[in-house]
Amino acid sequence: MKMTWVLQRPFYVIGCLFVWISAARSNRVTLYETLNKDTLSWTTYTSPTNVVENTDGTKTLNIGWVQASFGVDDPQRIFETCNKHVPNVDNWVRTPFIDRRDAISVSIEVKFTMRRCLRLSDPTNLQQCKETFNLYYYEANDDFANDRFPTWDAQTYMLVDKVAADHMFTDQGDELVMNVETRSVTFSTGIKGLYFAFQDEGACVTLMSVRVFYDTCPHLVLNFASFKEVPAGSQVEEYSGVCVPNAVEKDPPTHLCQSSGQWYRQAKGECVCMPGHQGDPERQNCTPCPVNQYKWSEGEG
Repeated sequence: MKMTWVLQRPFYVIGCLFVWISAARSNRVTLYETLNKDTLSWTTYTSPTNVVENTDGTKTLNIGWVQASFGVDDPQRIFETCNKHVPNVDNWVRTPFIDRRDAISVSIEVKFTMRRCLRLSDPTNLQQCKETFNLYYYEANDDFANDRFPTWDAQTYMLVDKVAADHMFTDQGDELVMNVETRSVTFSTGIKGLYFAFQDEGACVTLMSVRVFYDTCPHLVLNFASFKEVPAGSQVEEYSGVCVPNAVEKDPPTHLCQSSGQWYRQAKGECVCMPGHQGDPERQNCTPCPVNQYKWSEGEG
């Protein structure tokens, strides 16, 4: 999801409909992110029986998701996995509990790298190698999860998406191009938070960073009506405004908050200044008339 700026333009009066394009940008509230953490308190699950007997007598083990560091000057904690030589991989890693706060829906931004499977010469390994991972979520009202519950399976968690990489590397010497994928989840009524989980089925993938956030439509005063900051949902939501001080309602003011966190360009209704008060050109405030002047009726001027 990209943030965009919209230039302010004049509004036009069409009956009780005021057309106005907001210059206010959406506010982004971060609920969780992995950057700048000394360690990631994530929970992992590794398939217990995946062991390959090699021809030289050694064994290849499925080690699952591994926490590591990336970078030298400012190392960041990451999770990586690469068990392409092991069949029937089913490895999971789960975030801590994420409180929803005021969010109606949340977005998760995942930055990751992935290795191509085509460099594998063994047909068996090539067949079981994957170039995707699965993203799931689990709703909860408190932080109750442990290494056994919720159970690690696709029936228990809700699938968000099977995530593929637009950019993949082949050899260790290749330049790594970061993939950035964003997905959204809408909360069920009354739910207080969630966990996100990543399932690996045989890919070579590194989760470079994860961020969970939601957008809000910012506080806005329009047509002498004040609209409070509200969380954006997965669809357009209508909210009522409240008249600013020294103004009264002429037609009920309403405005639409879009999923992007931007107010829709058209607001309905209006408030007008009370007798004895005048409005400013921006239609933001109603102030007392100057000395020796008085406005007898409701209205702007």
